[in-house]
Parts: sequence; structure tokens; C-alpha cells
Amino acid sequence: MTAATQPAYGRVIITITLPVFLAIASQTMTAAALPAIGGAMGELARLSWLVIAYMFALTVAGPVYGNLGDMFGRRRVLVSAACIYAIGSFVAILAPTFEWLTVARLIQGIGGGGLMSISQALIGHTVDTRRRGKAQGYVASVGVVASSLGPVIGGGLTAVFGWQSQFVFVLPLAVLAAVMVWRLPVTETGASNRQFDTKGFLLLNAFVGCWVLALEYIKSTTLEGYGIGATLILAGLIMVGMLMRVESRAANPIFPPSLMANSDIARSYALALCHGATLVSFTAFLPLYMQLVWGADIFESSAALLSLTVGLGLGGVLTGNLISRTGRVAIFPAVGSLAAFVLVIVLALFGQGLPLQVLLPMLFFNGLGMGTVMSVVHVTVQQVVPKHLRGAGAGAVTFSRSIGSVLGTAVVTVVLFAAASTQGLDTNLMQVGSPMTSETSRRWAMAFTFAILTIALFAAGGAIAAISSRVKRLDGGDGQAEDAH
Repeated sequence: MTAATQPAYGRVIITITLPVFLAIASQTMTAAALPAIGGAMGELARLSWLVIAYMFALTVAGPVYGNLGDMFGRRRVLVSAACIYAIGSFVAILAPTFEWLTVARLIQGIGGGGLMSISQALIGHTVDTRRRGKAQGYVASVGVVASSLGPVIGGGLTAVFGWQSQFVFVLPLAVLAAVMVWRLPVTETGASNRQFDTKGFLLLNAFVGCWVLALEYIKSTTLEGYGIGATLILAGLIMVGMLMRVESRAANPIFPPSLMANSDIARSYALALCHGATLVSFTAFLPLYMQLVWGADIFESSAALLSLTVGLGLGGVLTGNLISRTGRVAIFPAVGSLAAFVLVIVLALFGQGLPLQVLLPMLFFNGLGMGTVMSVVHVTVQQVVPKHLRGAGAGAVTFSRSIGSVLGTAVVTVVLFAAASTQGLDTNLMQVGSPMTSETSRRWAMAFTFAILTIALFAAGGAIAAISSRVKRLDGGDGQAEDAH
């Protein structure tokens, strides 16, 4: 794409960040409304279905949309994803039963996966090389804002207007996103080979389904749950082996073997996986840690989470701008992941005795370090991947991060509650917010030490992947974005 036909930078950023906001906010908005939905439909025991349906669809849809974007053009596929997301939102508004609402969340997740992955791929074709880092920084910060504001928006709308109102809120935004994307002046030419990888798609569904269900069973913290969870993880690994074999023979694979054969791309996917495991598990367990170990009330827990997320957003923006200014990439997640590794270890060993005025800045800098990763991952993949496979490359990044999130949360859950059991704590009787003796708090601190050290290992893995990356700088400092496919 020449400078004359390249869309205005600000227009591209607004157009691309809106779909990302919708995809991420839908996860946290619905989480805030779950109690109200369960009470209204009398389905408290099955509320996790709403989370599983969205998580499953979002994870599977990312690489599939990447493949479809390479085949049919990324702009029209992103518009289709926004329309599917809107349909899911509309079905949710009118859902008469819990089963219908679960189906609606599944449809939303299918659309959300496309909103995430194709938005990232479209940056590579509408933004010149050196400004892609800055664009990815804005996208990363929008993701953090969506995660942070989601519970506030979802909880507020549910309290005032009922749980259906959150789906009313996102419906016009999805339509607006579709219109804005469609109006982007992007040249599109589909791939010559449009044969869809059906076998790969089915195996991918089986693999993700096994691991998502494994997470739910492991969360039960019972011996039977651990056994079923381990069996499902093993079944998922078998599916991975079959998927790799099928992809090596497919005419138009969802996961092109040539991508994984490239060590630079493989390291980027490993970095995304470790980042997802670190960030999501840490964010998920931080409020619980604050209340059980630190003795914090709801306001102090919220302040801790806010410090982390503000650091994440700022880290993404700063990293993106530094990439655009210097052209350097690998140095930022290498330093950031190492810093997060050190700070997480400090929290694990000394967190209980830290005053709030020390803990909050430490969480902020932790978030700042974690926030350096995803902008670099996307920019690196966009540079290394052939332009006709950028959709598949971006989809695989989204997939890697999602799988890391699932696995990281599962592993930390197992470690935490196994350690709690060895400390003589009955997790079935755990009541968050109830007064605890100093001895109970000490035991939870010991259990969380092992859990948080596990998170530190994920951060160390990300640092190793970043340090070993051979892509140190961006090519084509003043190059223009290439024609979109």
C-alpha cells in the first residue's frame, strides 16, 4: 500500500481498537453479571458454562479466523466476525432459557476470536513498519482498559437495568465496529487456494475442548477432579500430535508448519504463551491473595488490582512508542519479563509483611514489566511471517496466549490448593472476607508462596524466550504498510 492510499493512522487505531475492546470486555462484563444471571434463571450450579462457552469459542476461533483472513481478505472477515458477535449479543438479550444464553455466549465467542486475531493482522497491512509498535501499544492498553472497565460496566448495568443490559450495551458497538472496518480503504485479494482445513479445525476443537474442560475439573480441587483433569490434558496432547500430523499434509492448514519451523516465530509464540500464563493466573489470584494472606478489604484488593492493570496499560503504550522510536523489539520483553520475575518472587517471599504503600507501587512496576510483551510479540510476528500468512500468524499468537492463560490458571490452581491441603486448610470451608486467625493467615501465606513462585516460573520462561529471540530490530524503518489480503 502506498503512502497515498494508506489510511490515516488515527483512523486505523480507532477502527482496530474497538473490536479488541469488545472481545475482551465481554469476558469481564459477563463475569460481573453471573450472580444476577444465576439468580434470575435459577442456574447457579451451571454458571461456569457461560464462561467455558466464551473461552472455548474465543480460543478456537483465533487461528481459524487467521486462516480465513488469509484466504478471503482480512477486512471482510473482520466485518463478518463483528456481525457474528452482534448476532450472539442479540440472541443473549432475548434468551428465554439458560441453554439459549449459553449458545449465545458461544456465538459471541466465535465472533470475539475474530475481533481479536484479525484486528492484530490488519495492523500489519494498514500501518507502516516502524509505527506498528506504537499501534500495538495502543491495542495492548485498550485490552487492559477493557479488562478493568468490564466488571465496572457489567456490574453497573446489571444493578440498574438487569443482566440483559450488558448485551444491549455492546450490540450497537459491534455494528459500529463492522461499519468502521468496512469503510477502511484497504486493497484485498484472497488467496488462490480456498480449501478449508476441516480436519485441522475438528482436531483443534477437540484439543481445546479437552483442556478447557480439564481446567474446570481441576478447579474442583478433589482427587477425582484431578484425575479427570489429568486424563483430559493427556487426551488433549494426543489431539495435538494428530493435529500436527494433519497440518503437515493439509493444502491450506490452520497452523502452517512453515510458521512453527521458523525458530523466531516459535519463540514469539512461546513468549505469548508464557505471558498469558503469567498475566492471567496472577490477575486471577491477586484478589484472593490480598484477602486471604494480606487481610485486605474489598477496597484494598481493588486498589491492588488497579495498580497492576494501570502498570500493564502504561507498559504497553510505552513499549509501543519505544519500538516506533528506536526500532528495537526483543530488549523490552527481556527486561520487562525479568523485572516481573524478580518482583513476583519478592511478593511470594515477603508480600505478607509489606505495607500497602510499598505493595501498590511494586504491583504497578510488576504490571509495567508484564505490559512490555504483547506489542513486541505481534510486531515481531508481523515482520517475520510472510505477508500472505499474516492472518494465520496473528491467529496463532491469540491462540498461544489463550492456551497459556488456560494452562497457567490450571497449574496455579492445582499448586495453590494442593499446598493448602498440606497446610491443613479445608478449602471447602473457605469463606473469603470472613475474619481469620493469624495462624490461618500464615498457612494461606505458605500455600500462596508456592503458587506465586509457580507464576514466577512462567515469567522466567517468557524472559528466556525474549532473550533468545534473534529479531532484535525492525526492518524498513520508513517502510509503508503492504497491501492487505
